[in-house]
Amino acid sequence: MGKVHAFHGAERKSGVTMLSQSVAEYIAKAFPESEVLFVSLSGRSNIQYLQEKMPSIDSYRSRMESGIPLSKEDLQKTTYLDNLYIISGIQQEAEARFYMPELAQRLLSDLRNEFDVIIADTGSELDNGLAVGCLSTAEKIYLLLSQNEADLRRYELLMPLYRRMQIEFSGIVVNKFLERDPYSRSYLKKRLDMKEKELYFVRMASEARRAEMEYRTLLQMENGYARDIEAVAAAIAEASGIESKNEKRKSRWKRFT
Repeated sequence: MGKVHAFHGAERKSGVTMLSQSVAEYIAKAFPESEVLFVSLSGRSNIQYLQEKMPSIDSYRSRMESGIPLSKEDLQKTTYLDNLYIISGIQQEAEARFYMPELAQRLLSDLRNEFDVIIADTGSELDNGLAVGCLSTAEKIYLLLSQNEADLRRYELLMPLYRRMQIEFSGIVVNKFLERDPYSRSYLKKRLDMKEKELYFVRMASEARRAEMEYRTLLQMENGYARDIEAVAAAIAEASGIESKNEKRKSRWKRFT
């Protein structure tokens, strides 16, 4: 059973923030009896899909560095989901180098037992302290990549580095997926050498630009996107033990659409 689930991108444009926030929102909506935390640990602000201002990790930095434990009562819930808490990314991105891996590790250690599941956005850079700290702590890590040669090659080139850093991916999410593409499902399954149950496909969304303009995720805009997110969210709900805790909803997800 794992509480902390991290999403990491092969490239900067892989769509980690949209997808990880969507997964957190879906789980919170499907299981209102559970407490869900979404946290940005990428070294960037990553607030482009939030309609309301949420406290950033900067707000808690001095407290954690002083050794004062962080608790759920110190965090802020969203107004649109009463069981979803969010910690947004750092406000001054130029200061990302001052955030060490230990800070992310301490944050997750403090909050692990306060929530039923924690979803983390770790961006796509491996030279960021917050991302490294989270990736070394998370029980489950999902890699995001797009349906193109650049992302696939980068993933293959970085595999030795991932192994040296002891980063092991529980699954791969092919984001912005198009059915009619030379990089088909069967080709990607073979190329990535993953078991089918560990490989997820999230379709290209036509409303992506509108979602960004309106500061919200795509869950309420596109049925197909929500169905694809459900597959990822269901795997996390099972791995974190949320399903068994909420038996009434085990076979009946409450959809956004």
